[in-house]
Amino acid sequence: MSRPIDDAAAPERGSLAERLIIAAEKLIECQGDFEFSMRGLAAHVGASPMAAYCHFDNKINLLQAVAGRGFYRLQHATQNAVRSAGDDPLQQLENGGVAYVQFGYGNPALYRLMFGPTLVAETTACFEKARHAGWSVLADTMQRCAERGYINAEDVERQAVYAWSMSHGLTMLMIDRSVHMFHDLSHKPCDIEQFIRCGIQQMCASIRYLKPESSESC
Repeated sequence: MSRPIDDAAAPERGSLAERLIIAAEKLIECQGDFEFSMRGLAAHVGASPMAAYCHFDNKINLLQAVAGRGFYRLQHATQNAVRSAGDDPLQQLENGGVAYVQFGYGNPALYRLMFGPTLVAETTACFEKARHAGWSVLADTMQRCAERGYINAEDVERQAVYAWSMSHGLTMLMIDRSVHMFHDLSHKPCDIEQFIRCGIQQMCASIRYLKPESSESC
């Protein structure tokens, strides 16, 4: 199974740093964007701008902390889904994929922050560790698919990227409702899950019937 979630770098509970991160998370989801100032955020939690900058050098650092928490939440959601699937790696892949899309669809602004270009220019070791945590569950699950003979061992990373691309694409299409059928999508959780699961099942079906020798010809 994937490595346990590592939140050793998380700020102390109840600290100003944590309050700023939580307030930023709520503001991002409420506004649907990241257009707020550090000064305004500090005032929102009853702190001075100087106090906020003692914890975060700039707004990008704060947004990285917010996105980092998002990656660990994503890891937690997909990890729990995988563990509920028994020992069949394709069922694990399906459950993990459904949990992934549900997370993104349920947290659209946070998801855009996590995977958008805003945080790419300036990165830190802690942020990269968090990004890897979000990827690790899929990578480990695909490794188990290779161990069962569904794919070649040397194709694990490539197939994981394919699976992630499909899940990410479905997530963004649902968030943007850029395809007409999404406008008619019910907001009932059971209907949304069924829609997502059907899409992820198509991906898993292609892996189930993929012969290792066929991947060598790609």
